Amino acid sequence: MKRSDALQALDTALSLEGAPTAPLKELIWDTRCFRQWANTFATQTVDGIPLATRHRVAYQQVFDPRFKQVWWNYLTADRPCDLPRRLACAVIRPETDLTDQATVSRLLTHETSADRVALARYVALNDETSKHHRGFFPEAIKDSVARQLLETIWHVRPDAVEEEAWARGFQGAQEAIETVKLFVLGLLRDQEGGR
Repeated sequence: MKRSDALQALDTALSLEGAPTAPLKELIWDTRCFRQWANTFATQTVDGIPLATRHRVAYQQVFDPRFKQVWWNYLTADRPCDLPRRLACAVIRPETDLTDQATVSRLLTHETSADRVALARYVALNDETSKHHRGFFPEAIKDSVARQLLETIWHVRPDAVEEEAWARGFQGAQEAIETVKLFVLGLLRDQEGGR
């Protein structure tokens, strides 16, 4: 956006100060972009630990061996599916609303207190490491490292990562690889420490 456009938008917004406004009852913010934005900021405090809901779901997608069934149940809960499971997981992509408690409960059905503690530890380790090592951020972890960890966690061959990712609700292997990077440092630290 050009600077002049931004300044004009600010001037317009400031000129509307004090103008009478009333919310439109028929206006519902339920677009794909709004849902993504809301999901980014959805947070819950459980067991005294504030955690991003998207991270909690991602943790289950990666580490819960039963998440494939959780995802299938979620896909088919409100709508019957006449497609084979493998195909349905690849072509159906509901806009998951992580601000909806029923959806969150359904996706986190197997989440344990230990899962939340591990997640909090992994996120804190990333934050701490990025403070002390300029240039560290989870997104910079090599895709090959993240992919190998997924193969190990999921007990699959390299050529099966794509299908496993779809079955767990990811949009393919690349999304799973990007997601698992949040957990890589903590997971490797746990393995190094023998946890």
